[in-house]
Parts: sequence; C-alpha cells; structure tokens
Amino acid sequence: MTAPVRRIRRAIPLLLAVAATAPLPAALDPAADLRERGLVALEQALLDVRTLGRVMNLAAHPDDEDGATLALCRHGRGLRTFAVFANRGEGGQNEIGPELYRELGAIREVETVRATAREGATPFFLGLEDFGYSKTAEESFAKWDRERTVERVVEALRRLRPDVVFTNHDPDHGHGQHRALAIAMREAFDLAARDDAFPEQLADGLRPWAVTLLLERVAAPGGNDDDAEAIPEDALVRLATDVVDPIRGTTYREQAHRALKEHASQGRWARFGGGERTWRVIRRRHESFLRPGDDPFDPTNLTRLRLFRAIEAGGVPRDAQTALLDPETFSAPLPRRDDRPALVAALLDRRDALPTIPPEANRLLADDLGRLRERIDVAIAAAVGVRFDTRVETDPVRGDVEVTHLVAADPERLAAADREALDAPILERFGGRAAFLEPLWASASYDAFDPRRSNAAFSRALRPASDPRRFTLRGEASYRARPAVTVDFAPRTRVVRAPDGGPCEVEVLAVVEVVDPLDRAVAARLAPIGAAAAPVWSGELPTDRRGTHLVPIRFAWDRPAGRAPSLLLEAPAAVVPLSPLSVTRLDAEVAGAPRVGLVRSYDDTLEAALADLGVPARRLAARDLAFGDLDAYDVILVDIRAYLVRDDLVRFNDRLLEFAARGGTLGVFYQKTAEWNRRGEDDPGLAPFPLRVTRARVVDEAAPVRLLAPAHPLLASPNRLGAEDFAGWVHERGLYFPDASYDGRYVELLACADAGEEPRRGGLLVARTGAGWYVYTGYAWYRQWRAGVPGAYRFLANLVSLRGERRTERNDPR
Repeated sequence: MTAPVRRIRRAIPLLLAVAATAPLPAALDPAADLRERGLVALEQALLDVRTLGRVMNLAAHPDDEDGATLALCRHGRGLRTFAVFANRGEGGQNEIGPELYRELGAIREVETVRATAREGATPFFLGLEDFGYSKTAEESFAKWDRERTVERVVEALRRLRPDVVFTNHDPDHGHGQHRALAIAMREAFDLAARDDAFPEQLADGLRPWAVTLLLERVAAPGGNDDDAEAIPEDALVRLATDVVDPIRGTTYREQAHRALKEHASQGRWARFGGGERTWRVIRRRHESFLRPGDDPFDPTNLTRLRLFRAIEAGGVPRDAQTALLDPETFSAPLPRRDDRPALVAALLDRRDALPTIPPEANRLLADDLGRLRERIDVAIAAAVGVRFDTRVETDPVRGDVEVTHLVAADPERLAAADREALDAPILERFGGRAAFLEPLWASASYDAFDPRRSNAAFSRALRPASDPRRFTLRGEASYRARPAVTVDFAPRTRVVRAPDGGPCEVEVLAVVEVVDPLDRAVAARLAPIGAAAAPVWSGELPTDRRGTHLVPIRFAWDRPAGRAPSLLLEAPAAVVPLSPLSVTRLDAEVAGAPRVGLVRSYDDTLEAALADLGVPARRLAARDLAFGDLDAYDVILVDIRAYLVRDDLVRFNDRLLEFAARGGTLGVFYQKTAEWNRRGEDDPGLAPFPLRVTRARVVDEAAPVRLLAPAHPLLASPNRLGAEDFAGWVHERGLYFPDASYDGRYVELLACADAGEEPRRGGLLVARTGAGWYVYTGYAWYRQWRAGVPGAYRFLANLVSLRGERRTERNDPR
C-alpha cells in the first residue's frame, strides 16, 4: 500500500459511519432510548388531555433553544411544544471530531432530536444556511435573503399554529444570525395572519394564522441585556423554571441542562443559568381572549383562547359550543391511577363527549379536536399498558419498509383478539422518499423548511378487555430509504505537493458502499465538472458485491499550482456520488526534514495537512508530555482546542515552554477563552509571556490582510508569503484573537479587520523565548487546509521550517 493511500485512510471512518447500512433502529431514531415509559408516560398523557394550547420556541442554531421553558410547558403544563431552528449549526466548531459543514450538520441534527426529546419538544428546521459567525443582521440577510427568511418563518407559523412564540434572540444584540431571525419573526408575526402574504403557501393548503403573543427574552445569554426593571411590568412575562416537576422529580431547569448536554459537539456544558425566565412582550393580539395579566403559558388560558377564536370564526353549532366551553370537557377529575378500568372508561367517555366538527365547517377546530382525540388515545394506551416497539426492515432499492409492531407492558388488559393482532407485521411502501436521518449533503430538502422529513406513522384499533369501545394505538417508524450504491471520495480535497513543470500523480480512494448488489460491476470515469475536458481516470467500480469497497484511483495531473475545478465521478444512475473531488497542486518548500511533535485534539486536519506537505508528525501522548525527551523534536504544534480536551497538556504545559526556551519552536493554534484564560490577569498563563484570548474574530473571509513584518522568517522563509496567499479563503479569517494587552515581546505579523472595525493585529504573534520560538495564531488555518487553500499550506511549511538555536543533542523519537 502506498503512503498516500495510508494517509487518506484516515477519512474513511467518517464516511462509513454516515453510510452505515440500515436497519439499526437506535441509529435510525436517535431519540428512541429517551422515550418515556410506564407511570411517567401515563402521568404525562393524562396531563396532555387537558389542553389544546401550543407554543413555539424560535432559535437560530441548535443549543439556542430555551430548553427550561420548553420542558416546563410540555412536562409541567401539557402544552404542545415546538422548537424551530433556522439551521443545523453546520457552520460552527466541532468539539468531538473533525467533521465540519454538512457532516457537522448531520451530527447536530441528531443531537437536536435527542435534546428536544428530553425537553418534550418536536424539532423543525427552516433550512437556512449556517455560514458561520456574523456580526450584523445585514450580513446574515445578505446570505439568507431577507424575504426568503421571513417566508420560512411564516410557513412555520402557519404549519404549527402556535398561540405563543418565544425566543432568546432580539434584533439588537449578539450573533448576526440571532438578530436577523428576531427581525424576521417580528415581520412574520403580521404577515402570517394576512391572506395576501405568500399566497403560494395558501395554494399548498396552509391557512393564515394569527399568533397571539411574541415574546423576546430579557437578559438572555449573549442577547438582550436590557434591565427588566426599566420595562413596564405589563410588558413583561415572567416564568419560574427552577421548580420541581412532580412527575419526574427534577426541576425543569435541570431537565434543560440534561438536554443541553446532548449538544456534545458544541461544548461540555458544565454550568447552566438561573431558574427565572423574563420576556418582553413584542407583539400582542386577541387581548379580549388573553388579557395582559393572564399567564400566557397557562394551559387553561390557551385552551380557552383557541376555543374562543374557533367559535368566533364560525361554523361551530351552538350545542358544540356549549360542550366545548363546559369546563368538565377538559378539566374534570379522573379516577385514581391504580383503578385502571375506571380510568380507561373515563377517558373513553371524555373522548366520546367531544363534538365532531366537519373540516369544511371549521378546519382549524376540527384539527385541534382530532389532535386531542389522539392524545386521549395515547392516555388510554398508557393506562392499558401497551405501546408499539418498532423493528424496521428496509428495501434499499424500492424503498419498501416492513415494520413489525410488538406488544409491550400489560397485554392482558386487551381483548384476546387484539393481543394476537398486535404481533402481525405491517408492510408499508414509502415510495423511496428519504426520512430525516438521510445524509444531509445528499438531501434535496436540506435547504427547505423541513418538518423532520416525514416519519412513517402506523396505527391499529384496539379494545380494552374492560370496555367494548375501541381506541387507536399509534406507532412511528423513523427510517431512510437508500440507493443501492453510493460513492464518495476519501479525502474529498486532495492536496499534492509538487512544483510546476510537468504532470504529477494524484491518488485518492473511492469509497463504494453497496447495499444491494447490481448484476455487474459498472464502468465509471472521473472528469472535470461542467467541462468538455477528457476524463482523467476511467475504470470499474465493484457494484456487484455487497459491502464497503475501497477503490484506489490514480491519475496524472498537469494543471498549474492552485486549486483546480472539481471533478465528478460519472457512472450509471444507480451510482450516486455524494461529493465531488477537489485537487490542489501545491508549490511549497519545507526547509530540511523537520522533526515535528503534535499535541492532537479531536481534529485531524492539522495532522493530514502535515502529511500532505510530506512532513511526518508524531502524536505526543500524556506520557510523552510528562516524561518524554521533547528535545528530540524541532517543532511541537498544539492543535486547535487542545487545552480543552487534553488535561495532560495543561498539567505539563511548562515542559513545552521549557522546550521552546531551549531552542525549539512551539506553535499553538487557536484556543477558546474558557480553556486559555485560566489564571489571573497578570499571569502569563499558558504562554511564555502574558497573552489573553478574547472572543474577538474577523468573520469576513475576504477581509484584506496586511503583512506587518513581511521579512520575518515565519512569513518569508522558505516560502515568501504575500497577499495572494490569503485569497480564496473560506468561512472566516480568524477567531478568538488575543486582546491588545499582550506582552511587548510578541511581534505582530498580520493585521485584518471586518468592515468598520479597527485592525486586529494579534491574530499571528511570534516571540523569541530563550533560544527558541513561540507562535500563537488565531487565524482559521484548519478550515483553509480542509478546503485546499494553497496559502494556508505555505504558512504551515514556514512554521515547521522555523528553527531556534538548539542547546541539546537531538534524538530521533521514531
């Protein structure tokens, strides 16, 4: 096996994890193990039958939701709760692995499903791009398009029909995407109720919907910091969440913290905020139904509001009005939980007492009452003691799904015939449409408003042994239909270090995942996208054998240095390449044969970039940092966020500083404030001289970069860097730049700034320490290496070529 193939094998585990063969129910439904059972499920179901109210939390990214309020509304008050996210957070950082962009979005979608399951909410995604941190709403709207953003929010309001919408965001504080979403929500509040706004939604069957209250949180983390005391009391809504849930025995704030921990890719979440929520009322309607002094999250108030609104709309007969407005319809006491036959009978009575409203007479009320009947059926099923446990078998070619529902708990409470019927499999055809865990970069619905991409629902009418009337037991199956064969590349961006002047060899792996074998191997060819150029490779793919096959692809590349047009694998329709292949030809020199030690974090991008440069790096384990001969290395690099995940690095950091002082080069890539600023203001901390990291960043990836000391070895040797090396950057320039208080012994090498801001000069700092060098950089080099930006590789080549004055004899660690 050649060295390039060995290096690019590192990308394979991610690809295989994403393309894992169905069926695996736990993987297909990430919230399956969080579903509540037994007495907790029964108590929740009995709470749910008392209200029609709905609330919606609007958040820009996963982890921005107000989990404590969602948990209280759902678990404490029985309201239907929805968590709507602008995007999947794919533009953020990843603290558990190397995945970025849409792969990271796939991880965060699963995390969000699990987090909202703990909060009791149903998640939805608006499908807007997470392009990274922004500082203004204008920048976000430039990426999202303001009208499209408002349209997506309007669609969410019309589909979900909440009575109250609350958000942690406001137009004037925090992340630009937060601001833009708050602005869009204010506009959507009015437009969603108008029958002349976005008429194409109405043509698709939606109806105008008037939200009653829009609430923006006061003093939200990273958001509105207005003093609530300065706001009139009748414009505020307060809610205590640090109270105990009588069903689960924990506070709603604690439930939210457990939910927050599901967002593992975003942090460790060691702390969580206070128990009271305060919101400012931004918009209000229906004051005759829900007065300013009323609790807007009270289930009785919201039920009354929805009933009054429905009756006012017309089409509800007087006798039905009388039945619906009778308090006994929703709040009559139920028998003791231990008297299950009486409880089941009372629930059936309550369901039968609900009037039947034809959809053509009053569609919204008919839908609300239909949902309430479903909730009553759920309560009956919990009281009887049965539920569906679902096993999913999929046909990867046709999209058929065989779902077997199994009885759980107390089947003796059912009629004998129904007990037998529950074990019969149900075969449903889903038409090959992908469900919500399809790989996101292959999904046509990724960029659309997405109600969890259609889980398949199944139901069966059953009769309790103690009552002749029937109820409906419902189950849900989450699955994806997959094509017979998929193809991907490892890596998707191939960097080849070769000077101009003749062809060079490029080698990648095609990862061929065969779920259902074809009758033959297929011929394929690799050619530039959208060009008439001849293919660079042709051959066969093993599509006739089930499993995962790694196919080496080698071809000659004669393009000049720089990033080239992407290539795509052309094959019959049965083969679906998920991603194109990008090739970067790199003209970069490395001085000598540097001995590099790597303090790796969770990310493998730096290690792969060094391999692309032809520079082997040895990972330094805790034992190496504690006892190893560090002077065996010329350069030691500390990966992004390593001080977060490597406690040994913090403990033995002084040994690294001593290594630099003895003549080594110590390079540290960006770290966040919490893990870096561990000591007092005057302590140098983890660096040789005082250096404090802030949350400051430059988000414009095209912001001009000025070289402040172009003759410095880090910028001039062996590769002379210039402005062209900062062209073609992606996502951002840098993040977590130091503040201006750093020690005067640091030399500033680069300066850049977002429009309208003062230049930030601390993004690349270098200092002589003893006989060696210390380098700290907050520039987002790792994203540029991932994208194949040549200038980022040339900088890395200079960094590993930077030499101090060695004072000790070197030993080869290998």
